[in-house]
Amino acid sequence: MSPRYPIHITSRIRDDVPRLRNRERCKVIRRALLAVMDATDFRIREFSVQGNHLQLICEADSNAALAKGIKRFKLRVARGLNRQLGGRKGFTGWSHERSKRGLAPPDEPCVSGARSWLVKQGWRRHGLIGPTEMPPAGRE
Repeated sequence: MSPRYPIHITSRIRDDVPRLRNRERCKVIRRALLAVMDATDFRIREFSVQGNHLQLICEADSNAALAKGIKRFKLRVARGLNRQLGGRKGFTGWSHERSKRGLAPPDEPCVSGARSWLVKQGWRRHGLIGPTEMPPAGRE
């Protein structure tokens, strides 16, 4: 992998874990994002919380940094969700408009600053992404 290009990561949760799109579970995910912000060789630039998975846009200086950063993030999410769900064990870029449910982006960013051109400005050629936008049917 090249540090010049961002990478899209999809991380699914187990079928027996409740939906992630819940205010309390989103707090767990936000804490995990904040916990990995200090890495110098790995950055999560954008994220999307879906019902049964997370989508991440990441930048990393190497394959090893990517693997280590994703592992660290997923471990934080898993431990937080397990703690929130009663001691369970085991776990395998937006516009600022409000969603229909009244959710707004957090006041403070919980992702790292971009370094690659594509993440900094290249993706904006197609416009901002609204919190209510969804992928076309059959492509999620």
